[in-house]
Amino acid sequence: MAQRNILLMTTLGHRDILLDEQPLPRDRFRTTCQELLDAVKRDPSHWNRIRFPLLERLLQWVRTLDGPDAPLALRDLHLSLYLIATDQRGGRFAETDTVALAALAEEWVKRRQEAFGALRVRRWTFDGNPAAFDETLFFFRKLAAEGAVPSIDAPTRVLVHVTSGTPALVFGTLVGLAPVLPRSTLVLVLPPGADSPLPFALLPELERLQSLRDAALALEHWNPALAAAFLERAGAPSPFQQMLRALALRLQFDFERALRLLEREVLPHAAFPMLRRLAEGETRYLQALVRAVEGIRVAETPAPEPYRVLLEELWQSAKIAWSRNDAATFLATLFRFQEAVLRWATEHTLGLPTGSRREGGKVVSLPAYQERLAHDPAFREVASRNGIDPVRPPSRDALHALLSVAAERGNPLAQRVLDACRPIDALAGLRNASIVGHGFEPVSREAIADRLRETQQRSDPETLLDELARAAGIDTTTVPLETLRTNLLQLLEQLQVRPT
Repeated sequence: MAQRNILLMTTLGHRDILLDEQPLPRDRFRTTCQELLDAVKRDPSHWNRIRFPLLERLLQWVRTLDGPDAPLALRDLHLSLYLIATDQRGGRFAETDTVALAALAEEWVKRRQEAFGALRVRRWTFDGNPAAFDETLFFFRKLAAEGAVPSIDAPTRVLVHVTSGTPALVFGTLVGLAPVLPRSTLVLVLPPGADSPLPFALLPELERLQSLRDAALALEHWNPALAAAFLERAGAPSPFQQMLRALALRLQFDFERALRLLEREVLPHAAFPMLRRLAEGETRYLQALVRAVEGIRVAETPAPEPYRVLLEELWQSAKIAWSRNDAATFLATLFRFQEAVLRWATEHTLGLPTGSRREGGKVVSLPAYQERLAHDPAFREVASRNGIDPVRPPSRDALHALLSVAAERGNPLAQRVLDACRPIDALAGLRNASIVGHGFEPVSREAIADRLRETQQRSDPETLLDELARAAGIDTTTVPLETLRTNLLQLLEQLQVRPT
């Protein structure tokens, strides 16, 4: 049979040794182990009184790694054994240390040198407080960083036995060494009285939990696409992944694709009731958004109503961009929101359609818009004064000028919108000179704040956004998408505790 390379790490504790089939006294454990080590060096016959019950069973068990029907002879093993011990170097807890036990166990294993094809024994001695989780974690992380764990090739089987030792020592061993251990590593626990250990593939589970935590963190930072990628790595059920991908599409205003994804990949799965309820609510909202976009696209006459749901979506999008420190997207969305509010207010207060259509290969304004600007004296005068071409679809500046007609006629909504737009206009130069306009001027929170100070605007950018939203009748006390995100985060928490 071919030689097998096995790397076995084991923590050590008071149950690892018996003297005349009895445990060693706890109040003299370290001293007794040292006395036994000195005794066997003087007289090897003392080995007959000593037994290592856990190590014996572990070494017998490793012979069955290829299956119980194909036991591996110990002489075919190439064993690297790492004994993990403690040495507090004085103090009232020094007798609980296992440093002398490790030395005794190493000698016991070496006496069986002929039973292994090759043998390498090494001791790792932790000299801190074995009850302190932070200290043990630092110790093993340092071992890993310094290359104390050898490079492990694919055929090598790695076993970590953690029946013995303090909880903190076990924690430090598993978590501290995890980055340098292969995913195939088996964690072993020997229950009392059991003949063989219980193997557990812990590292894949730790990776799964870490990926779920990473998914939650990505979602907290409004990156649902990245969150979905982490869920895929964690092996989470596909409907959860697709729900997050649908949210990512919604944030990109790709409402139709988001809707199809929910209908095909999430709604048919009734095994996850809470997820299905969230998907049903999202589906209804996405359907409304799709209808609104289509309503605006085909409108030939004033159609202010479809704008309502889209205005709220733009406002949310800008809020989210600001919260994740994406200043460029915030600035672009802020002005897109401003333009949309101006279009809605113009159609609502003046009955002017602000859409466009293709005509002869060009995009032109709607006939009803052209006719009103040509025949209404007030609009004709405003168009002439502001250089508005009636054939071109109305720009943000044109909408601003036209809406002033409604404000001059005493319309309070028009006046509120214009008042809320005015301080935002102070950022137009920055927008135009930046990457979301026509140049390469820096866009950051600081650059936006600087520009507002230069123009003597007292409000911060998010306040300007909310003031315009309130002028358009949007409730700014809550961001509806934040409720969805909170519910999705709760689902991710449930995935972390869900049995695999």
